[in-house]
Amino acid sequence: CQADGRYLDLDIPISLFQDAHDLRPCTDHPDRTITQLHLTIAMLSHFTKRGFQTDVDAAASEELLSEVLDVCH
Repeated sequence: CQADGRYLDLDIPISLFQDAHDLRPCTDHPDRTITQLHLTIAMLSHFTKRGFQTDVDAAASEELLSEVLDVCH
């Protein structure tokens, strides 16, 4: 996220997208894929800025992106 040329903290959007994702647990929910995409983008932006803190961070981002790509193909 960027406002007035300054990067904002991405922890809040990540938390909100994670909450939305958790509320859409079934794979056939019409908004699940877009929620996963938004969450993945926010996480990758966060990790690009700050770096991956753990291998779990990297694995979680990779798994979400993989799920989104599977749906898109």
